[in-house]
Amino acid sequence: MSEIFFQMRNSNFLFTAFLLGFLAMGCKSLQPLEKEPLAREILRSSAKKNGVLEGILLLNAQTGDTLYSKNAERLFTPASTTKLFTLYSGMKVLPAKLPVFKYRFQDDRIVLRPTGDPTQLHPHFKDSTAYYFLKSVPPVELDFSTFEENPWGPGWAWEDYPYYFSPDRSAFPLHGNVLEIHQIDSLLQVQPKGLANSIERSEERRPSRDRFANRFHFTSKPIQDTLTVPFITSDSLTIRLFQEAYGVQMAQKQDSTAADDEAFRTLSGMSSDSLYKYMLSESDNFLAEQIMLMVSSHLTDTLSFRRSRDSVVERHLPFLKGKARWVDGSGLSRYNLQSPSNLVNTLRMLRQDFPESRLRDLLPAYSFKVAGVNQWELDRSKKEEAYVFAKSGYVGNNYNLAGFLYTKKGEVLVFSVMQNHYLQPTAEIRRRVASLLYQAYLEF
Repeated sequence: MSEIFFQMRNSNFLFTAFLLGFLAMGCKSLQPLEKEPLAREILRSSAKKNGVLEGILLLNAQTGDTLYSKNAERLFTPASTTKLFTLYSGMKVLPAKLPVFKYRFQDDRIVLRPTGDPTQLHPHFKDSTAYYFLKSVPPVELDFSTFEENPWGPGWAWEDYPYYFSPDRSAFPLHGNVLEIHQIDSLLQVQPKGLANSIERSEERRPSRDRFANRFHFTSKPIQDTLTVPFITSDSLTIRLFQEAYGVQMAQKQDSTAADDEAFRTLSGMSSDSLYKYMLSESDNFLAEQIMLMVSSHLTDTLSFRRSRDSVVERHLPFLKGKARWVDGSGLSRYNLQSPSNLVNTLRMLRQDFPESRLRDLLPAYSFKVAGVNQWELDRSKKEEAYVFAKSGYVGNNYNLAGFLYTKKGEVLVFSVMQNHYLQPTAEIRRRVASLLYQAYLEF
């Protein structure tokens, strides 16, 4: 265990001592332990008792020096820290303006080839690029033949189908692939309007949907907040919603013969960074999945997570080869397996390839907040007041955090802390991670 646990330089002995005490006692005390052998024994007993599988890697971003490492190469369930790989993929491959769709004028019609852009009529973005482009065009044919995915990713939990965080993946998303309902006075407001007749009022406490049909159930009581439920996507429904929203005549392209790609132009939409920033801030699974489909569309003219992942790993992130399992863009799947080392190396690639100011703007920002005696929490804060810029990831009994830490001495650290299979309340785990980072903030 000593080979794993003591990889710090001699000058950082105090931080090593802190970590031993911190990890052994669940951060109930920040006092260094006096005897290293005893500390190791307490740590082993604590880990066995609490069932925590823990991985930590802390590097100096400028020099690449390892400041602390524990289980850095071991594979963990990454949850939404997977979105850091998606972020890198989008930033490396996609242009500054999102590709809304590809189009080609052909005889008396216009053929549209979807790119997976999720922003059109999205509840947050409300991008109207497609609307203004299609206001005065000939009849439209929509070509779905390049979509090579299932609506759900491998390993997604089937019982999540009615929840806002698991909309379908699709070639041409509209309205974020969710039904939204809110109440103004006594009137229900529904988007998309084409699904309004599929709503039933009921006594159910939370909004729901039939498992295999677009029949929605909302409380009959007055609605205070906007309620959101994913709808089941299909080519026919997309065309119906498209016609309803854009007021154009549309049909599905029947001839699946691949056309000359040189003949297609790309309609550009909103800023790509606006999409990345919201995806990270809200940990939006749907947007992350669609980003990977857009990457595939840009690289191969198909919409396939596998194609985009394989291309990005081959060209840009070769250290993931054979040392990870990356199966979706969002981290919803428990099939995903990543190591602290993979996350840290991806963060280092981000910092190498893109301006630091851009990354600080995109990543969620945190400052430290006192949470009790010798305990700390991470508190979302303004960028100019933050010390931590990082992406968290949580799925039952697993919590992870990876990003950049700006220390009191002016150093920039890149870190990944992965906590898997614990039985304690997640709030306690979050405090442990925050307290570890606070000590690193002071020591380095």
